[in-house]
Amino acid sequence: MIPILAFVLAALALPAGDRKPIRLATLAPQGSSSHQILLAMGEKWRDAPDGGVKLIVNAGGLLGGEADVVSKMRAGQVQAGLLMMTFSLGTVLPLVATAYLSRRVIGERGRLLKAGLAGKAAFASVLVTAGILIWTGGDKALEAWLVARLPAWWVDLLAIV
Repeated sequence: MIPILAFVLAALALPAGDRKPIRLATLAPQGSSSHQILLAMGEKWRDAPDGGVKLIVNAGGLLGGEADVVSKMRAGQVQAGLLMMTFSLGTVLPLVATAYLSRRVIGERGRLLKAGLAGKAAFASVLVTAGILIWTGGDKALEAWLVARLPAWWVDLLAIV
């Protein structure tokens, strides 16, 4: 989002006659909520003071994959791109930081280390059990058994997720 804002601010600094449209490429499918949000944002930018900014949204991978979008940005054909790499970095970096900090805290506390080892063993057994259920097809029987016994609102909630 920051690169987009930088391009918009640069476009706003230009005199009204010198403004060029900003072409934004995204892999978000056309008509999706992300695409609708980008279109609404483009309308607000267009209605901004001093003539605003014209945002052209190319959704659904119309301009190619992430590598294609990056090369088009380098060539000046596209001024902005919403890439999954940005999303994944924003998701992964806090997780990595949390992992390193928790490792430091667990390493300093003997009790926490022992509890962590017990939790790791319990989690491993859950994963092994889940793997066996999936391999044998028992997960489908378990799912059917749970769906028959859970309240309808709970099943609907799980279907959304």
